[in-house]
Amino acid sequence: MDEWVRKPRQRQERTTGCLVAGCERDHDSNGLCRLHAAAYTKKRRQLDLNSLTPQDWIQNGQPGPYREAEKCVSGCGRERAYLSGLCNLHQDKFKSWRQVNPGADLAQEVEHWLSVVCEPPMDPDARTTYAESSAIPFGLLPEPLRWEFLYAVQQRDLTGRANLAPSYVRKTYLNLRRSGRSTVIGETLMAQDPQNRNLIGMLAECQRLIEAARREWSGVDNRDPRLIYLRDLDLRKSTAHIGPNATMDLRSIELDWIFEAVAAWSRGAPRGPGQLLIVRTVWLLADEVLRSRGTPRHLLGTADMDAIIRVIRERWPHEATQRKRALQN
Repeated sequence: MDEWVRKPRQRQERTTGCLVAGCERDHDSNGLCRLHAAAYTKKRRQLDLNSLTPQDWIQNGQPGPYREAEKCVSGCGRERAYLSGLCNLHQDKFKSWRQVNPGADLAQEVEHWLSVVCEPPMDPDARTTYAESSAIPFGLLPEPLRWEFLYAVQQRDLTGRANLAPSYVRKTYLNLRRSGRSTVIGETLMAQDPQNRNLIGMLAECQRLIEAARREWSGVDNRDPRLIYLRDLDLRKSTAHIGPNATMDLRSIELDWIFEAVAAWSRGAPRGPGQLLIVRTVWLLADEVLRSRGTPRHLLGTADMDAIIRVIRERWPHEATQRKRALQN
């Protein structure tokens, strides 16, 4: 293994130079281009002469040369060998893909395969593919998906909190490209359905980063306004230990003025995560008490406050806990 790793990769040179004089086409293993090789093989079968060499066939038959053939439409540098416009190598890959994804129109199927599956070489001279280097050609994804995915990978890498496995990134890229979609905004787990827990974690984080960047850029937040995400608040403590889905859930508050007051308070100054939880709990209780009493907002008085305090004392028997809850009210 060590010897193999140390050995440099050999550059694959084009097999140019058919044995027929003047022929500009690439040759196969017998030194003849594909068309001349077919004619040679046919002649040898007709004569039933296995000892007939390509040189003997050229000398006796005097075949004419062919002009240089068109190259594979994938840009790989090899000659076209099939009606699909592909070389031998890409034709085999396309054929395998088409067996699973059959279509009626060959040209359309080839075009679709080139756009969502086939990857052009990183280096046309060496013919090194992206897959051989585990590279991620984000530029092959449509816009804006290429920028969404690249941004998410960069941001996840900058945090340094999680292992960014190249195999997961490339697998995600392949799935996104083959899906034909142009964005993952509004999706879940980058529009994928993985089973691997580590991959699920990476996709969830990427989706969150993309959605957060879109909200910041567009100014449009389609999330439930009664779910206040703690990472969006100015907290007194570090947010490193706060999960991306940690929220201050105010959906149970039915009185709009209480919700608006608590939401404004949470964003008005740096708060502690524990303080936010206490305030939410107390005001959920206050909302319940005031709704049961039916007192309009403009008629609220000491009797309503006393009712809330009584419920607090019933809910939390310990005096220190009662004082802490009452102060938040």
